[in-house]
Amino acid sequence: MLAIYCRISRDKETGRDRSINDQQQSGIELANRLNLNYEVYKDEGLSGTLPIDKRPSLNKLIEDIYSGKIHSVYVYDQSRLERSPMARFVLNKVFKEENIKLYTESGLIGSDIESEFQGDMLSVINNFYVKLTSKKIKSVLRRNLVDGKVHAIPPYGYVKGDNNLMVVDEVQSKIIKRIYSLSLQGIGTNKIAEVLNKDNVPTKYNLINKGTISVKNKYTQEITTRNKSEVKWNGGTIRNILTNTTYKGIRTFGG
Repeated sequence: MLAIYCRISRDKETGRDRSINDQQQSGIELANRLNLNYEVYKDEGLSGTLPIDKRPSLNKLIEDIYSGKIHSVYVYDQSRLERSPMARFVLNKVFKEENIKLYTESGLIGSDIESEFQGDMLSVINNFYVKLTSKKIKSVLRRNLVDGKVHAIPPYGYVKGDNNLMVVDEVQSKIIKRIYSLSLQGIGTNKIAEVLNKDNVPTKYNLINKGTISVKNKYTQEITTRNKSEVKWNGGTIRNILTNTTYKGIRTFGG
């Protein structure tokens, strides 16, 4: 069976990255050409520099390799699989021990010394690129914060206004005020979430209404994937809102 591994670190910017669906479709086309069954593994919103055990779907893929379920792996390019020399070392070891064939959009990746060296160098370059990009992004984030602008998705209750300034959303702000009001009445976070779900109040994910989210149960290690449009309110989300200083007019960055 062919494992199709797809990853993207954040909501893609048009023309800057291959979407999850694009990566998946390329893998399915390869599986059809090779006449192989396939299974798709997706890690959305996760960096390629993260350790393997912090990427639920990649972790599951490796478990399936050891169980004998997976014999080949497809990724659009090496950076989808890893952007860390340490992760590359671990994955190389697993693939070699289990005789796993690795495919990218360029075809079957060879196991000769020259190909392995090229892969090692690419991993180092990808890692450097991530660190350089991170440094630039932090500078932009800090400037945006000082100017009152939003770099990514604003907290629930706010939207991007003109020139990316963060402004209050009149509809969502009523929900935020309701959450604080319920809390001040002594109602717990789980109960508040229950009330909002009962009244069909949309979550931030519902409003985005695209993509999926994968969650790993820390007790059972089970990975569940849901459409963002199906995500409900929960106590943790309510607690984050109640403790977010943005709602009292204070934004922080890097302490």
